[in-house]
Amino acid sequence: MPGIPAVPGPGRLTESVAAIFELAGPLAASLPEFEPRAGQQAMARAVADTFERGGILLAEAGTGTGKTLAYLVPAILSRQRVLISTGTKNLQEQILEKDLPLLEHALGVPFVATCMKGRGNYLCLHRFDAFVGDGAAAPHGEPGVRMTRGASGGHRARALRQDRGDPGRGRQAGAEAETQPGAAVAAGRHRAMRPLARTAAALDGHSRIYLTLIEEWARRTETGDRAEVDELPEDLPFWGEIAATTENCLGSQCPRFDDCFVTRMRQRAAAADLVIVNHHLLCADASVRQHSFGSVIPDCAMAVIDEAHQLEDVATQYFGRAVSTYRVEELVRDGERAALGAPATASEPRAAMRTTLRSLEEVARAFFTALVWTRPGAPQARGATEAGLFDERLRLTADALATIAGAGALVIDALASLDTAVAAVGDAPEDLRAVGRRAQELRADLEFLLAGEDEDFVYFLEVRGRGVFLRATPIDVSSIVGTLLRERHRAAVLTSATLAVHGSFEYIRARLGVPEAREVLLASEFDYAAQALLYLPRLMPDPRAADFAARAADEIVAILSRTEGRAFVLFTSHATMREVHGRVAGRLPYPLLLQGDAPRTLLLERFRTTPNSVLLATSSFWQGVDVAGEALSCVIIDKLPFASPADPIVQARIEALTRAGEDAFGGYQVPLAILTLLQGLGRLLRHRADRGVLAILDPRLRTMGYGRRFLAALPPARRTHALADIERFFGGSSEF
Repeated sequence: MPGIPAVPGPGRLTESVAAIFELAGPLAASLPEFEPRAGQQAMARAVADTFERGGILLAEAGTGTGKTLAYLVPAILSRQRVLISTGTKNLQEQILEKDLPLLEHALGVPFVATCMKGRGNYLCLHRFDAFVGDGAAAPHGEPGVRMTRGASGGHRARALRQDRGDPGRGRQAGAEAETQPGAAVAAGRHRAMRPLARTAAALDGHSRIYLTLIEEWARRTETGDRAEVDELPEDLPFWGEIAATTENCLGSQCPRFDDCFVTRMRQRAAAADLVIVNHHLLCADASVRQHSFGSVIPDCAMAVIDEAHQLEDVATQYFGRAVSTYRVEELVRDGERAALGAPATASEPRAAMRTTLRSLEEVARAFFTALVWTRPGAPQARGATEAGLFDERLRLTADALATIAGAGALVIDALASLDTAVAAVGDAPEDLRAVGRRAQELRADLEFLLAGEDEDFVYFLEVRGRGVFLRATPIDVSSIVGTLLRERHRAAVLTSATLAVHGSFEYIRARLGVPEAREVLLASEFDYAAQALLYLPRLMPDPRAADFAARAADEIVAILSRTEGRAFVLFTSHATMREVHGRVAGRLPYPLLLQGDAPRTLLLERFRTTPNSVLLATSSFWQGVDVAGEALSCVIIDKLPFASPADPIVQARIEALTRAGEDAFGGYQVPLAILTLLQGLGRLLRHRADRGVLAILDPRLRTMGYGRRFLAALPPARRTHALADIERFFGGSSEF
């Protein structure tokens, strides 16, 4: 690898890495606050050894270990291209903006690092030209990364900003993470599918303000990454019209191919030493490769999967198949736009195509309406409300799918007619041919979904926000993930603060398909006995009791009055969160923040900057959130975070394990809940100077046999049942 000193001979990488972390090493010389940590040294040696020997390493590194530097140093010195995949935007920012500059200075080693993100984060110049309507092309710098001169004359590519989330998809629009409004199902009512604004002229005044910002930014951006424009809302209505999505990509046939931000980002990644992605892009790329549709991420000999406990969930999204109101609506919208660009000599085929698009829109509306209102498979003996009309997910059997097969067949026929109509346009532009290909893919996915015959998949209806989704998801992704890790990389390191349960990696080995992996288990560097207090109230009712939320609210008020706010209150359901919020809102003198009232990033910023704040939130705040210092001095968890057995995916996995003769509860549900709980509790202590209170309100820790497994897995903090101990803890009592 150009510019990186050779580390010849077996074992030499491990020796070189070990020397970096010694008291007399370059990190200590460059960082005034650096001190050797046994856990960090052990992990760095294990990573280096894995890079040299090959194979897979499972590395649990407790909070405070310094695992990021422990894998970055071997990655830099390995002289191989290394893929680093993270689960959160925060960690990507830390690596690119903090850790890599630090290591470049400390090691005196030049290297090139770049960040790759999902396509939906980038502006498509061709689509933007069409949307604005004047075809004007603005000058652009190089996309994806900004190059800066390294300490030893090399270059490092640094991302300007990181993901707001990854809209990237796999083979099918697989994870369909769109947030753009479209065909809608809201409050249980299906709204007519209607195309979004097709040109800038159709925008309202508010949206035109954002368009002006984008036009100005497009003239100077080096990356095309929308995250550079702080003022853009996450749910910008027309972003889907101008984003570089897979479905609309014309590839080398695009008139703006040479200027394409995505193309240049890939070129930069192909020349990089460190390629930093997130799990969504990692799995989207693997899905594309699985179906021989090319690749996104360049080949890397080594890989580090940080926050590896999230990998199963992300892989589950990307290796499924789905048809949604969003996907059909986008096809209709893009088809109508492409039809306008058809040759003037093709007036009859163009008219036929537009007629076919209107027909597709109508039959798709009827299909999704039938899907939502008939709710195939839902209990028929109960009323709509009792049957859970507003459930987000409903499992569908083959028999249930048969009830909507007729409506689905009309959509399939309309898609076939659309493909035929496109083919009839002589000398069709590439935009129009792309519409035909998308119609074929959508038809194939819908046929697969309506058949419901693959026993390796679970089929379900999902109503999320304003969209309706018919999905099929693999029940077990372990073989997929295991194959991905073994076949694409000579060596792979999977690390997280939460991989093992009671010192055993058995659970994660099975879920990720890596039975042969080596392992290293490193305890947290924090002194929990001195830094934390674990409060477990004695008299809470069962979480299923009608008065649980009311009693939880009383406990939360009592705790927060002693911590002076400064807390995360984490819930396992939105319903309980909202009820508790209503009960505590008038009883606390501290600022209350509620998930859903503002975007996640804005809520976190408000929490960090508003003294004594209290944030009430659900699953998305249980992990990947880092608030250091006194601003976060308490984490309260309402219930043990068991995955709902009514969720179609969880239900199917439980059934599969039971059929195989395994203990699904003890071997799957409990370990998963323990790791989730530890992630939530891990929000409290982020640095050695942090102190705070952990509180779990669920009495099942004491009343149920499995509660002992949770208690055994909790951090070794001092435990109490007395609220007065919280006062003494923060009051500086000598007992603490």
